[in-house]
Amino acid sequence: MPTSSPDGALKWRGCCVASCSFSWMTTLRSSLPSWFMLSTAVFSWVFLHQKAYQAKEEVKEVSVVSKLKGVSATGDVTMVGSGKGRVWDVAEYVVPSQGSHSFAVIIRTHETRGQQLGLCPEVENIVDANCKNDTDCLPKAHDFLLSGKKTGRCVLRNPQASTCELFAWCPVENEDDSITNPWLKSENFTLFIKNNVAFPRFNFSKGNLRPGKDMSYLRGCQHDSITNNYCPIFALGNIYRQIFNEDSTFTEKGAVLAILIDWSCNLDLGEQNCHPKYSFKRLDIQGKGYNFRFARHHTAPNGTDIRVLIKAYAIRFDIIVSGMAGKFDIIPTVINTAAALTSFGLVSLICDWLLLNFSRERNAIRNQKFEEVSQGKNTSATPSMVQADSDDLLKPRTSSNL
Repeated sequence: MPTSSPDGALKWRGCCVASCSFSWMTTLRSSLPSWFMLSTAVFSWVFLHQKAYQAKEEVKEVSVVSKLKGVSATGDVTMVGSGKGRVWDVAEYVVPSQGSHSFAVIIRTHETRGQQLGLCPEVENIVDANCKNDTDCLPKAHDFLLSGKKTGRCVLRNPQASTCELFAWCPVENEDDSITNPWLKSENFTLFIKNNVAFPRFNFSKGNLRPGKDMSYLRGCQHDSITNNYCPIFALGNIYRQIFNEDSTFTEKGAVLAILIDWSCNLDLGEQNCHPKYSFKRLDIQGKGYNFRFARHHTAPNGTDIRVLIKAYAIRFDIIVSGMAGKFDIIPTVINTAAALTSFGLVSLICDWLLLNFSRERNAIRNQKFEEVSQGKNTSATPSMVQADSDDLLKPRTSSNL
């Protein structure tokens, strides 16, 4: 039992203090060098770059009309009547001819002439076409690849091969035997594009033709994005060069190209500052190319329907129009201002986390932000707390408390 002598009381108190040492963490406030810089950056991004103060509308009403001009010739032009030369005009090389937002310019053809309905053998390079007997010509899964309908008979195609007989347009297409027309040079052809767009929300519409320009202007102008942006006449050669540079391999198998017209308009700057922007790109996979088939029919003197089957390699153009118009509106301004102000609380937490974990000075920042306080250490942060706790520990206990 502790003695009540002064020396005993001091020993008791010293023992208690020594066994009750303690420590705690206190949080200090750290701040970025400039809160003004952070707020300026956030508001600049939200309101200047993203234009969050505007009401916006994507282009809703689009009209596109296209027309090509140009004539080309293949073969010997002095021997057109003999079939060794050919002249190509718009009616020959543009499909379809209506002038829509998507069309193809034929650059090479394979023709199978003199076809008429009848019975004939399939070509030997078709899946499941080769046969040794009639059993091989029974219906199979890949029959949709054939040039006609199987009759169930195996017939001799040539001295080296037998194939299944078909009810088809005969003779069936065979590129080895077809007439191949040489590459149609289309670089000097011109493309006219008439495009109108409308943004109903803002009661605003505009076209890519400058008002007041007459036909004489259109006959002599050619589009240039800097000096003549409102001349909607494009040379196909210029489009090819922008997409392919000097690569001419696309002329072998064709390609699918996009003419992109963008109407991104800030109507707060005035409707007169809303202009179309043109760009060009290839859409298909290089090497695959683009081709299609069509037929031209005529009737023989005896009434027989005869056709010419044409496999055409072409450059297909897709005119794609997009756009977004924006104009000041008080409602999105208020909403986005409130959202930006609210986000500053989250921004502060994120900045603290980044500074404490990824900054080069993270150890110094951590030491300034968090301070460890232990018994016997004088600190200006919590002097009253330390003094109060020490006084309580040093108070002598009475005998009634023992």
